[in-house]
Amino acid sequence: MVLFRPVSEMEYKEIEATEFKEFPAFEKKRPLVTVLLSESGAVNIARHMKLSPTQGDMVYVLRFLAEDAFLGQFPIQNQEDPERRAIWLSEEDLLLLNQHLLGKISVIESFENDPSTADTFFV
Repeated sequence: MVLFRPVSEMEYKEIEATEFKEFPAFEKKRPLVTVLLSESGAVNIARHMKLSPTQGDMVYVLRFLAEDAFLGQFPIQNQEDPERRAIWLSEEDLLLLNQHLLGKISVIESFENDPSTADTFFV
């Protein structure tokens, strides 16, 4: 399955350090990580992501492939909105996802963060 994920500059650098082979563990204050099924939805969220100053000035949209059999255990969220259809993963599930990635994570777009248009959907 092809999935997409908007990430902050800080998270991008952590992924880059793995040579785009895996996602890092995430901050404990965030209970879930969202991966999206829609490229256009991920791009739209990236354009309006709310970042803290410590997360950097750029937002990146990542594309990656993962095994369908692994992803099939997670319900698809936001079924009614094709742009926001997503799978929610706990930190443990995200680390398991790394074992089910097919190939490398790739960057498909990047945006300079604009706090004046920030949305709270994807903090």
